[in-house]
Amino acid sequence: MNTKELYKIIILSVLLLTLMSCASVKGHSIYNPRVSYRLVITSGLAENKYPIDKLDSIPIDLEKFIIFVQWFHIATTNHNCLWELYNNDGEIVHTSSYEFIPNQNSWNAWTTYYFKQALDKPGEWRFVVYLDGIKHIDSKIQVVAPGK
Repeated sequence: MNTKELYKIIILSVLLLTLMSCASVKGHSIYNPRVSYRLVITSGLAENKYPIDKLDSIPIDLEKFIIFVQWFHIATTNHNCLWELYNNDGEIVHTSSYEFIPNQNSWNAWTTYYFKQALDKPGEWRFVVYLDGIKHIDSKIQVVAPGK
C-alpha cells in the first residue's frame, strides 16, 4: 500500500465517522446509549411531581392510579409518548399521547387512569408505553378486589 492509498483510506474513514456522528434514528444519535427508564405504578404524585408510593398491585376501589415513567438518555428534541392500558379482558380502556421537548437528557412523564367502578373488574391488566413510536414498556399488573 502506498502513501496515496493510505491517505485516501484515512480521509474516507474521517468522512465516514463524521457522517455517522450526524446520523440519527427517531431523533437519537446512534452513539447515545439505548434509552432507559424507571417505571413506577403509584396512587398519586407529590407536589414535586414524583410518585408518593409504589404499588405492586392496584386495589380496584382506588379512585385512580398513575403510570409514571422517568426517561433517561433521550435527546433534547421533540418526543411523543403514547400510553395504552388494557383490562383483564384485553380491551383497551385508556390511551393518551403526550408530546414534549426535554430541557435535559431525562424527562418525567405519566398518565392517570380513573377506575370506572361499574365496568372495571379485577384481574391481570396490561400497559404498553411507546416513545417516538418504539415500544419500550410492555408490562402487567394485578388489579385486585377491595381489601386484598
